[in-house]
Amino acid sequence: MVEEFVNNLKTGKKEEENFWILMPDRKILNRFLPVREKSGKYLGMIEYLLDFKALEELAEEKKEAHVRDYSNSEPEAK
Repeated sequence: MVEEFVNNLKTGKKEEENFWILMPDRKILNRFLPVREKSGKYLGMIEYLLDFKALEELAEEKKEAHVRDYSNSEPEAK
């Protein structure tokens, strides 16, 4: 599978390759992107992983940080 990804990126057939890694507690996207000279010559590739469980947890933390309970608040005096 990786050999096919490399060939697709080298030849320009594709500008990215992806596949999912599914685990009971994680959903990870594995991505491959080509690195080229300005002339278009293939130099290699970059591989990176996106852990969607970690992204979901971060989004939830940010959402909770912005939640305020105004039910017991009195209006501000002007």
